[in-house]
Amino acid sequence: MADPTLVVPARESATPPAVPERQELPPQPDLPPVDAEQKPQATWRGQLSFGITGTGGNSDLLEFRTTGKATRTLPKREILALNWTYRLTEDEGDRRINRFNFTGRQDWLVPDEPWTFFLRNSVELNEFKHWDARVQLGAGLGWRFIETERTALTGRLGAAGTRDIGGETRIRPEAIVSLDFHHDLSDRHRLTAQIEAFPALDGDGEYRVNSEVAWDILLDPDSKISLRLGAEDRYDSDAGDADHHDYSYFATLVIDF
Repeated sequence: MADPTLVVPARESATPPAVPERQELPPQPDLPPVDAEQKPQATWRGQLSFGITGTGGNSDLLEFRTTGKATRTLPKREILALNWTYRLTEDEGDRRINRFNFTGRQDWLVPDEPWTFFLRNSVELNEFKHWDARVQLGAGLGWRFIETERTALTGRLGAAGTRDIGGETRIRPEAIVSLDFHHDLSDRHRLTAQIEAFPALDGDGEYRVNSEVAWDILLDPDSKISLRLGAEDRYDSDAGDADHHDYSYFATLVIDF
């Protein structure tokens, strides 16, 4: 009788497949960086000026004037200009002029077009006016008539609301009409002029006009120090008991940074 035991054939051992050797890729040449659109960077410029004059003897007169300016420029997009002026005059120890002015203006440029949008605000403190402070906020359109490396002429037209704190309580509507001009006569000489008119829009016939002209002479290019000779006039048809004109001539040292 045959043996019923089953004989199971031995399983052959499985051999794992061979792993192919990793081949090194040939070095790739350096590719130039992809040009990405560069965002324009804003730049700041500042300026300070100061001057003092005095006389003694038969009369004691002291005059002090200082100004400051800060400009933020985003090329082809916007310009922010901040300006302030302080003027003090004493005659025989008595104050005759004590005035502070601040003006801020934001211009939004239109690419490849000569016109702009602007927003303007100003604050004036004047000890010898019939009000304590005068504030204004306005907006409008500007037009760049001339814009070259040496010359610029910009006009602006808009409307504003003005209030005399400590005087009239109502907000007075005014128009804004202005011209800004500068021309570089040479690398060391620059001529600037500005005029701003604010005629009332409520029919009372009152108006204000601020104007200034100055000639800057670069004295030291390394330290950026200049001599500024100029004149300004601030006219107010509604000046109360004070003079309608507030004008001055000045010579100040200017430092750019």
